[in-house]
Amino acid sequence: VSCASCMSSGMKELPSIIESLDGILSVVVDDFVVLMVSVLTSDFTQIQLDRMLNNAASMCPHHKLYVGSASNSKLYELPEVSFLTSDTFDMFVLSGVALFEAGLAVLAINLEEYDAGEDESDALSAEKDLSLNI
Repeated sequence: VSCASCMSSGMKELPSIIESLDGILSVVVDDFVVLMVSVLTSDFTQIQLDRMLNNAASMCPHHKLYVGSASNSKLYELPEVSFLTSDTFDMFVLSGVALFEAGLAVLAINLEEYDAGEDESDALSAEKDLSLNI
């Protein structure tokens, strides 16, 4: 049994594509860390944690204040979400565009070397060219 290479040329180029995006990726990672710190230290997170702790006794079937999960659902006002700023939106857009372009580059490299075969009228022409090493 012999192994056949199953990695496309686009995937072989992916490390160099990621290396060329190094500056953008470092900005995205830095901004993501700042976002996570903002989320974890915000009033939004503290309010959500307080609400969960306040409702915990009434949701536990072993506690004397248990009222059941169906009757326990309370509607709260959404607290202010101060960590979602235009910079956060820009970070998500930038990371999305960078990932999309990297994927598009890999796809373009793969499609560049795609060869449908000499005889395009025969749908099985590529299959006939295969040889199995058993």
